[in-house]
Formats: sequence, C-alpha cells, structure tokens
Amino acid sequence: MNYMDNKISFSAYSALFNNVDNCIFTRNKVSNQVKWINKDDNDLNIKIKNEKRLKRILFNEIKSLYNNRINRYNLEGFSRINDEKIKDLEINKFFLVEDKFKGTSGQYSVFPRTFYCDKCGDLRVFSNTDEWKHFDVKNCRNKNCNGKYKQFNYVTFCPHCGQIKNIYPKCETHGTKYLKLIKNTENQKYWKVKCTKCGEFIDLYYSFCNHKDIYNLNHSISNEKSSKVMLLPVMQNSIFRSVVKTIVDVQNLEWEDNVDSIMLGSYLGKFNYLFSSNDNVNNPERILEYITTVLKTFEPHKENPQKAIDLGIIGPNLPQIVSNIENTITEIKKNYFDEEFTELTDYLILKNYFGDNKGNKKFTEYIEIHDSFKREFEKLKNILKISEITYIPDIHLISSSIGTNRGVSTLEDNYLNHFEPHWKSKDKDIFKVYSYPFETEGIIFDLNKVEVVKWLIKNKFLNGDEFNQFMDEDEAKNIIMNLDKDGEAYSHLKILLHTFSHIMIRRSSLYTGLDVDSCGELLFPKSAAFLIYSTSNINIGGFSFVFENSMIDWFQDVQLDIKDCIFDPSCLDDNGACFSCLYLPEFVCGFFNGFLDRDVFLGKTDRYCVGFWSIDIN
Repeated sequence: MNYMDNKISFSAYSALFNNVDNCIFTRNKVSNQVKWINKDDNDLNIKIKNEKRLKRILFNEIKSLYNNRINRYNLEGFSRINDEKIKDLEINKFFLVEDKFKGTSGQYSVFPRTFYCDKCGDLRVFSNTDEWKHFDVKNCRNKNCNGKYKQFNYVTFCPHCGQIKNIYPKCETHGTKYLKLIKNTENQKYWKVKCTKCGEFIDLYYSFCNHKDIYNLNHSISNEKSSKVMLLPVMQNSIFRSVVKTIVDVQNLEWEDNVDSIMLGSYLGKFNYLFSSNDNVNNPERILEYITTVLKTFEPHKENPQKAIDLGIIGPNLPQIVSNIENTITEIKKNYFDEEFTELTDYLILKNYFGDNKGNKKFTEYIEIHDSFKREFEKLKNILKISEITYIPDIHLISSSIGTNRGVSTLEDNYLNHFEPHWKSKDKDIFKVYSYPFETEGIIFDLNKVEVVKWLIKNKFLNGDEFNQFMDEDEAKNIIMNLDKDGEAYSHLKILLHTFSHIMIRRSSLYTGLDVDSCGELLFPKSAAFLIYSTSNINIGGFSFVFENSMIDWFQDVQLDIKDCIFDPSCLDDNGACFSCLYLPEFVCGFFNGFLDRDVFLGKTDRYCVGFWSIDIN
C-alpha cells in the first residue's frame, strides 16, 4: 500500500455510512480516517422527491442532539444551533463510484501518523508532511535494526468535553527526533517514551484534559475542572460513529410547511368537522386533497378576502373555513413534536393512507384468497399479538448520515453521546449531511394495539385506572399515539418493537434469501409497528416471496429463539440481549444494539413482571 496515495475509490454499498467524514476504516492493518466525501453533482443517485421536508427533519434532529450535548456537559465554548441555522445546512448525496475512471468518492489519510519499530522501539511521530513523504514503513531507520514499523493506533478521549486528541509525545529539548517506545507491560496505559539523546523519560500521553480547543488553545470549551481521559484504540466505530437517520421520501405537496400536520390531523379525524355527518370521510387522501385545495384557493386572496367575496371569486364561508383549518393545524403542532410528525406520517405513507403505495398487500386480505394460511395466521395473531402484516413493494427511503458520536457510546442513565455534526469548516458556520435515496421493498408489522396497552398497564408503565379495561382498537390507538416520548411507557414500547424487529431480521435469511447485512429497520412506537426492508443493491424480491409463500414459517419457533441464549442466565439477568441472541451489525441497527431485551416477551426478571407473549387474551 502506498501511504501517500490518498485518493482511491472504494465501494461503500455494503456499509455506506461507515465511510463519512472523520470515520475510520482499516486497510492492510493500518487505520485510516476519511477526510471528506465528494457530493454527487452529476445526479448519479436517484432523485430526492421532497428535499425541503428532508432538510427540516434532519435539521431538527441535528439541533436537538447537538444542543442537548452542550447543555448536558455545560460546553459554553460551543455555540448552540438555533432555528435560523437551517439555511446553513447542505444536503449532499453520496458520489458512489465503481472504478477510478469515474472519479473518487472522497479522500482519506492514514490516522494516526504515529509508528514504532516492532524490534527496537524507534518511535516516529509525523506532523511534518515532508517527513511523511519519505517514510518507509518496511524498514527501520536504525541501520543496525532489521525491524518494521507498526502503527501506534491509539488516541485519547475526554468523556466530559468529547475531544479526541492524537498521541504525539515529544522531548522538550530534542522534539520528536530521538524517541523510543518502552513497552514495559502489555497495557498501553503504562507504556513510556524515552529520548535517546538526553535520556529523559516522557509520558506517552497527558492523563487529564484541560478542555482547551485543539484548534485554538487560547479558547476553552468548558469551564469545568480538568477530567481524566480515556485511551481508545483507533478502529472502525471506536472513536467516530456515524449517526444515521432514515425517513420515508414522499412526493412534494402543496403547503409543504403544514403537510405533516394535515396528514396527521386527517388520520386522527381532526378535520372531520369539514364534512357533513352523512359524508364518508374515512379516506385520509381525500381529506388531504380537500384541505390543500381550500388553502390553495384562498392563498391569492388572503390579504383582502372581502374583495374576492364581493367579486364572486371565492365563497363567503371560505375565510372562516380557512381560519378553522389553520387553528386545527396550530393545535396539532402544539400537541405533537416535529419528530412525532415524522414517525407518524412515515408510517401512514407506508400503510398507503395517502395513496403513495398502490401495490400494498395486507396479509389478512391475502389469506382470504389463500385459505390454507387462515388458521395458522389466527394462531399467530393470538399468540404473538400481531394485528396485521403488510407487504410494501415500492418504498422510497432516504438514509442520511447527520453527524458522528465521538468516543465511547453507552446507554447508561443520564449519559448523553458527544454528537458532532458534519461541519464543512473549522469555523462551524456551515454543516452538511450525506443522504442516500433508494428504492426497496419491505414488510411492516403492526402489533395488536389493545394488547400493547394492556401489557404496559400490567407492567405498571401506564396507570390502568385512567383507561377503560374494555377498550377497543381506536381507544388503544389514541393512548399509544399520545404517549410521552420521554416517558417510561414509550421507552418500553420501543424496546418491545426493537427486540421483535431484531428477532425477525436474524431469522430472515432462512426464508427471504437476504442475510442480516442486507436488511434495515424502522420503528414506529406511536403506531406500535415496525418495518423491515431490504438494503441490498439488487432487489431479489425476497420479502415478496416470503410474504406469499413462507410468512407462517418465518414465525415458526420464534418463541424458542427468545427463550434461550447460550449465555443465560447472565444474559437475561443483565439486560436480556447480547451478540449471541439479538445483536445485529451496527450499520444494520439504527440504535447501536440498544433498546433490546428478551424479557419484554418472557417476564422472568424484575424488569418486566409480565411478558408481552404472556398476556391473557380477553
């Protein structure tokens, strides 16, 4: 490998978002850092239907993650992102190349540039480009040594301010010219560096971080006291982990700023007052069309509606109708956060509430034609608490890397990741996301909402006294819809859906022809549903085949998969999930294998007194 050849094209299809700005990949046992990814200016990707909606959703996610980090760690040296910064967000599509004649996907370089001889310990620290150009990794510079250089691939990470710093030791008198690495133990924490010129011993790295900005040492990013750093190995996903947000792409619609509110309001029946009691308003697509037509008609005359009424251009009742619609939209926005809009409207689009997926097939309808599945599916519905399974042949998704989590990631209480956007420059004035629009197929699983609410009540995540014990599907839907996203009930529902999703993905290769690396997932807690979709370059129709031929088999013995893990009882007792039973590759799982617990179904620990599959059917 030529270490100076920093412009080499490589395929990113298998793990697209592992190769974005700052992320690490390894080649020939040497770690490299991506400097930047080129954007697609030649429209090699498919079109993004609705970039304005995408930008709004991604901006709100970035703003929330970054500002929460600043608030949590009191990083007063960072500027918070305000709503006006949305104008400084760029949407870049990946420039994917298959051969070097079509250009390059981006640029990377060896990181860190610290090497030591595997025999004599000669330490080379490169901060000078000219020295790096003449570096020969295969030959030690000491004439009496026949050793080769190895990369010292460690950095320091401050858990408080989130800064990651290279380990570049130097002698105060002689700089980095005469350094030797002393490996007096197997633990890298205790390795020393010696200057062979003066004999001075030097600490390999500073054990404490003073929270000074590495780009401006006169600038402090936190007023907190110095904190102890962690020594982290530089390898894929160890120090920079890409944060990916996937949403459903929907066609551009009129009244873009309010389309999510109108969609959600239509689904919830908030606009039924616009129609007479004898009119059929069960078609949300029709409601959306009516409202957008009304708003579009009124828009040119909103400054002087009375004049338009006098001229007979609009009806006398139109201003009041528009006022009522706008008040309803305001009410919906007040009661539902923007991320809830995204989750719910994505679900509604997939379920064909607004006519985007004409070829959807519901399994309850499919078995009416193929009666042999009917009895088995009824058993599944009762045992596994599923209400519907829907095959979606044409899904338009956009996956976007919105930034990176720095350093150690954990799901401990009160811990917040050090999220950093993809800044375009060191000034942090413009930031960007990398988006990859694609078309695929998938299957969406809806859990029985009544059974979900009963399970939450029996585990005391919801107060049962507040709800009707004989609730119907609509009542249960409204309860789930109004769960607080920061509340206990929502969190455990998310664990339930995520665990179920992982079970089905891990079993998918047996029936779909797709291995776990070729699957993706989306969770919809507000709808008690989850989607599994194909991420393969070639759509082989695996989900179509399993839907029509092996759906019942896909669920076969699923309860046995949950019941046991080879690392039980410790796995179940600790957190109910591990690499042996539930984990998926991190580029498949959008939550880094968090929010997983087999006990949501079993109810064998003090985390859940009743398992979801143990609830009695009334």
